[in-house]
Amino acid sequence: MKFTYSSACLAAMLLFIAINSSAQKKKDHTPLVNTFIGTAGSGHSYPGAATPYGMVLLTPVTGAPQNGYLYTDSTIHGFTHAVYADAAGLPHSEILFMPTIGTTELSLAKRAASFKKKYEKASVGYYTVAFNNKIEAELTATTRAGLQVYDFPTAPKANVIIDLQYGGEVINSEIEVVNDRELRGSRTSATSGGQRQTYFYAKFSKPFKTYGIAVNGAVQVGQKKASGTDVKMYVQFDDPGEVAIRTGLSHVSAAGALKNLDAEIPDFDQRKIQKAAKAAWFAELSKMEVIGGAPPMPRVEEATPATYNPYGRPSPRVVKLPDFAALKQNVFYTAMYHTMLTPNIASDADGTYSTGNNQTAKAEGFTYYNVHPVATFGARYQLLTLTDPKRVADFIKSYQAVNNGNGDLAFNELIVDALAKDIKGFDADKAYIQLRAALDVLNNEGLKQNGFIAGDKPASVSKTLYYSYYNWLAAQMARSLKKTDEAAEYDRLASSWKNVFNKTTGFFQAKTGDKFQEPFKPVDTVAYERGNGWQYAFMVPHDEEVLLDMMGGKDAFEEKLDGFFNTLTEHPTYVDGFTGQFSVAYLYNNFMPYLYSFTENPQKAQSYINRIINQLYAPDASGLSGNDYNGQISAWYIMNSLGFYSLVPGGQYFIGLPQFDKATISLPNNKQFTIANGGTAITRKNFYLQGLNLDKSSYNKLFINYSDIAKGGDFEVFTGTMANKLFMQDLEKPTSKQQQTGPAAQK
Repeated sequence: MKFTYSSACLAAMLLFIAINSSAQKKKDHTPLVNTFIGTAGSGHSYPGAATPYGMVLLTPVTGAPQNGYLYTDSTIHGFTHAVYADAAGLPHSEILFMPTIGTTELSLAKRAASFKKKYEKASVGYYTVAFNNKIEAELTATTRAGLQVYDFPTAPKANVIIDLQYGGEVINSEIEVVNDRELRGSRTSATSGGQRQTYFYAKFSKPFKTYGIAVNGAVQVGQKKASGTDVKMYVQFDDPGEVAIRTGLSHVSAAGALKNLDAEIPDFDQRKIQKAAKAAWFAELSKMEVIGGAPPMPRVEEATPATYNPYGRPSPRVVKLPDFAALKQNVFYTAMYHTMLTPNIASDADGTYSTGNNQTAKAEGFTYYNVHPVATFGARYQLLTLTDPKRVADFIKSYQAVNNGNGDLAFNELIVDALAKDIKGFDADKAYIQLRAALDVLNNEGLKQNGFIAGDKPASVSKTLYYSYYNWLAAQMARSLKKTDEAAEYDRLASSWKNVFNKTTGFFQAKTGDKFQEPFKPVDTVAYERGNGWQYAFMVPHDEEVLLDMMGGKDAFEEKLDGFFNTLTEHPTYVDGFTGQFSVAYLYNNFMPYLYSFTENPQKAQSYINRIINQLYAPDASGLSGNDYNGQISAWYIMNSLGFYSLVPGGQYFIGLPQFDKATISLPNNKQFTIANGGTAITRKNFYLQGLNLDKSSYNKLFINYSDIAKGGDFEVFTGTMANKLFMQDLEKPTSKQQQTGPAAQK
């Protein structure tokens, strides 16, 4: 498209120089990101334009609100400006715009436009599509604003539809015409984190000739303003050619949205915004560099079919095989990209943010984020504390700013890990007080009285296991604050899981009084939240060695793990990929492969990690096997591709299977830690550990401490096609307890 207003401005020149200067030192990994990965199946990813952790994700939607964007669809219903999690944890989008021609159609189905996949393209910070009706659209974004450019074919009527109903549950919405180039409005939605208020302010590059606002499907004649749960609008042009729309968002006010818009997109220079978005992703993706990942692929020569040839032998035909290393790098850098789409910056450009109940505050010395998506088990917190401690402190401050003890308790994993890694910049005492307030409520559901949640309560087993873990987090926090007596009490409650473990069956079961409920099958789901008895069979990451003893020792523990990874049953439709009972979509399963480290056959961990990575991740639209809205599934891939994973916050990193010839982590203290596995360049079947070196010296542990990583260095893994049991059995075993401390990555 040809739409620009100030393509030669000084800011763009300086940005270009900065990118090229930086590129001399760091490689540009942005071309390796495929934003379509995870957009099919249950991945719940979006291919639209965004910046790292940006408030805006300007993206196409192809179906009903519960589907968002699906790669397999061939029609688009509009372009929305933000994505958030609804009350069920599924992503929804809001503030939708859609270009149309001819008669104005406001309904979802009638305004849809079809397209061919070959005319749809996307990259970091950019998306474009050409519809079959000849309308072309380009999208790009800044942190708090988005720019749409619509190229209309010659037509007497060209329209832009604004739909405030599309998305999750709408509590209220409002739109107002300011003048013939400007609109403003708001939308209040129900989300998993409570009510979400989003304001917008839009400016058009050309004046619209007419407009109409509809409430519940009926156009309000002559009205400039309307509100309700079903509000839609159209603006109409006469053969306008290109129309650009820049839209600012805010969670504070429409005035804040306007300020954000003017601060971040002051004009309609699309290329400048696109370059800035790419530069932002360039900087974030440069935190890690991976090389190789598979043997180099030779050319394969095939003879042509045998036919009569008077000139001699037929010339061979060269077949180009896929570059498997490049495909793995696509998955890796796209995973990095996905982990940086949330949590979203939720403060305005001037630092103002909403605290709820029409109250506001100003972030002083930090950026305020909507941190609810971080409240997940496992890999997400590990990745953040390792690579981005400054942002971790901001996340924790954001959590503390609006949480009165009622937040998602899994967020405290991030806090405990930050304390263990000596990350500064937040109030640890306040974090502990907030966690205590929440646990006082949860523990009184049965843990204090009976030692478990009674079986007549919904998800009783899951709750008992979760609450035990949360109490363990509180014990670690209390211990770090020198509150010894309180730590001991939380340690006692953290052992409550023992009361629902049935030694006879070897599973956690619902309990009434002092008796386990019968009959019981491991595939039962009644007492478990989003899972069955198998999927919760090891859900005590803080106490695995004790669970091992209760199961009957190492052999019995290993046998149960074998059953976990090899038992096939029917699974819920919202999850695509399983290895036995394992799925990365079940966050409390994420550490399961590493439990083999406690057995006499720890090499099985490498075998299953290799299987999971190859079965459940792929460089295509269906390459994610579960809801990756919060980036957790992608974070699991990153950590396991690096080759280490922690069972608990502040714990040792268990050694797994590095997936690349070389991976380099640029640490925040300006040091680097590299992980090398030369075996990946020899054969894809090299997935058993044969030897370990740390800084060129032999290493004899099946774990590595944060302090070893934080000081920088070189970790080398030697792999082969056959399990080396003698080598593995001689390695010092890790522990599920919180053992390690080390220098902070941020001073």
